[in-house]
Amino acid sequence: MREKTVIVYNSRNGSTRRYAEWLARDCSARLIPWQEAVVDELAGYDTVVFGGCVYNGLIEGISLVKNNRDMLRACRLFVFTVGLTQPGDEAAFRQVLDRNFEPGELEGIRFHHFLGALDFKKMSPMQRMMMRLLKKSIQRKPRENRSQLESYVLEAYGGQVDFTDRSYIRPLVEEILSGPEA
Repeated sequence: MREKTVIVYNSRNGSTRRYAEWLARDCSARLIPWQEAVVDELAGYDTVVFGGCVYNGLIEGISLVKNNRDMLRACRLFVFTVGLTQPGDEAAFRQVLDRNFEPGELEGIRFHHFLGALDFKKMSPMQRMMMRLLKKSIQRKPRENRSQLESYVLEAYGGQVDFTDRSYIRPLVEEILSGPEA
């Protein structure tokens, strides 16, 4: 008999892990860090959920899904990403998907995106440089054209800010629990 649901996650600073833990609890799923995932075992689940953080437009660890699609073909497959793209910003999320997948690779995967957290003290020099560029880009916009998220990033620059919110996972939990007929 096949196992029901597994959540596999790749997290740098803890936001993706937090969402994965919430999903695992709410869906009564097994939780596996990306580095410990064994594809042969994942293929034994009805539902595989992969969570990856987004850095510079790339979903970290997504190769696990992309390189093993044939083995995971019998599974319902979900991918959730965590980053600074505002949930519901379809154009920005589309750019992330286009950067990580070829057109045919998206078929059969259901996607969700959640906001993460920033801790400038934990960032690598490369990440800090990218955040400086983001800050300059936001500052060039007139205040009235900045999103709430962009304003928060400017306010928190150099410190910490946490946008994680358990309510973001509700639609994904409902999809997972609704079963394969959905």
